[in-house]
Amino acid sequence: MTSPHLRLVGNITCLPDFEGWLYLATVIDLHTREIVGHAMAEHMRTDLVCHAIDLAAARGFIDDDAVFHSGRGVQYTSGQFRAALAE
Repeated sequence: MTSPHLRLVGNITCLPDFEGWLYLATVIDLHTREIVGHAMAEHMRTDLVCHAIDLAAARGFIDDDAVFHSGRGVQYTSGQFRAALAE
């Protein structure tokens, strides 16, 4: 990878808190290894990963020809998330 903003990966992790679980979705730039987008919620719905990718895009961390990789969870394979990536 020769420049940032071209190869991104996403993941969701769960974090225990005093009231149950929080879910953290991250978008990581493989070139810089920085977290360029994130979102946290009490659920793992598709909105969670969409908010993370939206933040990365709003911050200017995604090039038009970027490639995004994630696991094959329903959040990442949904039409809603594909639409968020297309934006």
